[in-house]
Amino acid sequence: MAEALQEIIPITTGFSKAFLIRGQGNILVDTGAGKSFEIIGKALEAQKLRFTDISHIFITHCHHDHLSDLVKICVASGAQVAVHRLEAPSLRGGRNADVVPVTFAGKLFLLLAKLPPIADSLRFTGIEPHLQIDSELSLEEFGIRGMAIHTPGHTPGSVSYLLEGGEVIIGDLLMSWKPGGKPQYPMFATDLEALRGSIKNLLDRGARMFYLSHGGVCEASEIEKLLK
Repeated sequence: MAEALQEIIPITTGFSKAFLIRGQGNILVDTGAGKSFEIIGKALEAQKLRFTDISHIFITHCHHDHLSDLVKICVASGAQVAVHRLEAPSLRGGRNADVVPVTFAGKLFLLLAKLPPIADSLRFTGIEPHLQIDSELSLEEFGIRGMAIHTPGHTPGSVSYLLEGGEVIIGDLLMSWKPGGKPQYPMFATDLEALRGSIKNLLDRGARMFYLSHGGVCEASEIEKLLK
């Protein structure tokens, strides 16, 4: 029997993205920002799927703009949630993982984030993770030919999801200000050297198409230029 084709379907939710990975199984990577429940529901319908067709939700890192409506989606789908063990306390407690600004925009955002209206919007509802990732985890048992790989740098417990065809979802390891824009380092990084090492690790492991949560899809050649 021929193996099922695999594809990554980006789902834009506010200023971030969730990603549906289709293969023998169906998993979500992150749940995005804004009113993501309705948006993801419509995206699933377009694929002739329902929430109950999602078996797992894998998290890239525990920042609010990647976790909108997570609990609501879990209830609707019955999906189990996976996160790196270093960020399990953040997910459990409904608090953002460490944020360290490395750009002027990042520093300005942190100042504004102290204001009550913005501070309130940065919260998310905590949930107990069903599965904790360490250094890496095969996705085969979830019907996806690929690996979850620990890629620290943006946060200590950031995880990327590399498929056997070279497509990789990297969360906020890199960003671009618009779809099709040039990749750049993120506004926040707990360890820039570790972040660069994580990107190099993905390239060395055959990553060729990088899916950014803020931005579009970048080829490996663009990423290599950034590292020079």
